Amino acid sequence: MKRKGSAVWSGGLKDGKGTVSTDSGVLSNTAYSFSKRFEEEKGTNPEELIAAAHASCFAMATSAQLDGLGIKAQSISATATVALEKVGDGFSVTTSHLDVTIKAPGADRAKVQTAADNAKAGCPISKLLTATITMDAKIEVQEGPTGTLSGGLGYSSLDKIFGVIQLGENNLFGRGWKASLNSQFGARRTTYSIDFRDPHFLDTDFNLLLSAYKTRTIYSDFERKATGGKAGLGYNFTRFTNASLSFRSDATLILPVGTTSSQVLLDEFAKGLQHTRSLTFGLNRNTTDKFIDPSRGSVQSGSVEYAGGPLGGDSQFVKYFLNAKAFYPVTASTVFSWNALWAHVVPTLGGGEVPIFERFFLGGPYSIRGFRSRELSPKDPNTGEAVGGNKELIGNLEYVFPLVSEIAFKGVFFFDVGNAWEQGKWPWDGRQLRYAYGAGVRWYSPMGPLRFEWGWNLKPGPGESKRVMEFTIGTAF
Repeated sequence: MKRKGSAVWSGGLKDGKGTVSTDSGVLSNTAYSFSKRFEEEKGTNPEELIAAAHASCFAMATSAQLDGLGIKAQSISATATVALEKVGDGFSVTTSHLDVTIKAPGADRAKVQTAADNAKAGCPISKLLTATITMDAKIEVQEGPTGTLSGGLGYSSLDKIFGVIQLGENNLFGRGWKASLNSQFGARRTTYSIDFRDPHFLDTDFNLLLSAYKTRTIYSDFERKATGGKAGLGYNFTRFTNASLSFRSDATLILPVGTTSSQVLLDEFAKGLQHTRSLTFGLNRNTTDKFIDPSRGSVQSGSVEYAGGPLGGDSQFVKYFLNAKAFYPVTASTVFSWNALWAHVVPTLGGGEVPIFERFFLGGPYSIRGFRSRELSPKDPNTGEAVGGNKELIGNLEYVFPLVSEIAFKGVFFFDVGNAWEQGKWPWDGRQLRYAYGAGVRWYSPMGPLRFEWGWNLKPGPGESKRVMEFTIGTAF
């Protein structure tokens, strides 16, 4: 993108005169002169035009920054004051000062300030100027009630009908702390959790997260009950990059569902209550334009979890995840994206086994579509029951396009690939990769995100369906 401006000057410095024009025609042979520039005569001058360009560029850049944070400003008012001063034998623009007023009802003041700071440094005109740039920002968030209470119903082919209740407070005790109580309850899954977050722990740039939870999940072959908590610290290195370190402690009980003959599952049932204590380090970089339904940008993340050893507990393992995804606008309203995930969990005791609740089971709407939930898994060679893998590989390709643009109702074509492998096996010498393709529709409805997708298994194995339909609506989990 290129923009042009032109000027014509006739005569000497003090007795001459000139005109300035822009390609757009907004300025067309607009007069300027020595007296208009240096003697306060009414009319335009180069410094005034630079100030207008800087103020307008900053306002738009701030709006873009706020959009990335999910904040819509009511108004952004910016005035730039450019100083032309004598430096040595000539003159230079030495400073550009921005006076800013941002009205963003209900927004987080700190986030709005961060957006303004980023726009001040990053708007194209700021980058062009070699002058010192300063700013006074007045932020009007017009803060209203900060507490929320919400509830709803949802449905998924995995969990069937479930209910959700959430109670949240975004400014606990007026300190900017965030706290929430969350519950999800249904026939197959029940979850209760309480979360606390301090975005500026001890007035630093670190954020503190504390959580406690109790869950009960019924799968086709076993039931899992877990109670525990997590404490973690996070740090934002840049607008796009953050890291975290967390400690987890929980107790898990695996119970039988129906008749089970797999020795792997019987061994898990016999262990009773299993305690896990672990440390996890994570690193994440996210340059997407939107948190929900992005159209451009990428995400790269990785994490390593160490359990047992000096931390204690019954579980002894190391687990790591590597994930990358990217989004590319194909046209103004269509997006192509890819996602790649590799995960591996290794027992740290010689001859040890990874607990079944830390293993990988694939299939379903959030991994490899075209397969039923948890269908892709190593099987017990004697009984054929799924026992989970200690490695997983997932790849997804998607093309999303609008169906009804006014309500963000979209269609999707997808191609998925992946599998899970047992301990001691690898993708190149064990079970082959599995493939599926399909199509579906998506809608971010007032009740929550809706997904309706049909997946076709390209090479069905014994007991596998050729086509699997998945439907979810309600709060994502």
